[in-house]
Amino acid sequence: METSSPTVEQVDDAFVLNELFWDAESAQFEANRRAARQYEHLADLLDFARAHPELYVNVDFDPRLAGGFPPLGGDAALAERCATLEAASRLRLTEGEVRSSAAVAQRALAQLPRVWQAARDGLISIAHVKAVLAQVPLFEGVPDVVGGFDDLMRDIALASTVSGTRRQARLVADRLTACTRTQRHAAAFARRAVYVEDVADGMSWVYAMVATDRAHAFDGALSLTAKQMPAPARRSHDRADPRGSLR
Repeated sequence: METSSPTVEQVDDAFVLNELFWDAESAQFEANRRAARQYEHLADLLDFARAHPELYVNVDFDPRLAGGFPPLGGDAALAERCATLEAASRLRLTEGEVRSSAAVAQRALAQLPRVWQAARDGLISIAHVKAVLAQVPLFEGVPDVVGGFDDLMRDIALASTVSGTRRQARLVADRLTACTRTQRHAAAFARRAVYVEDVADGMSWVYAMVATDRAHAFDGALSLTAKQMPAPARRSHDRADPRGSLR
């Protein structure tokens, strides 16, 4: 008596592809949720350290009397600094990254609750939240419309890339605040700065936030100076960017 072998169902290729997409989306949603939770946890622990400075600082300790250390703003500020350093050590982050993460969560919770809730639900990334938060200072003169901005940007962020969200956030903020390009330039000009980042082998990167016309003028002058250098003064590997020969 012959036995019939079980029928092997053919899996549709489209079904397999759809499952792979679903796995990728699920992983992304979970990554977004985890990132939002970590930002909130960092904000909570810094707040808790400020509320309970005795966990880190002797209540009788006065930093102004300890070997000439500068005052750090009292026990609460010193405890927050200690908690920041401990969090940085535990998570292998820099002190600045810990403070920045906590600040993003605190600001978003207070000013953009709907956008932040979308991040907590895993629907958008922290990068989306930062793109929207960057426009919040524009609403200082019209705080009543921040809620409308939050509502609009939550829906936009759900359907946009980070760059698209950033672009739309600027447009929506300009529309709601009636901000002009001149006003935006004045606000950006007030934030001009220079940063130096040390890297390996005795080298450093220099970053400058300056007015665009001055930046292009500097770039043009640098290129002209490099091109006028005699050939022996240029290193052979600087042909792609002769400005690298300038020291």
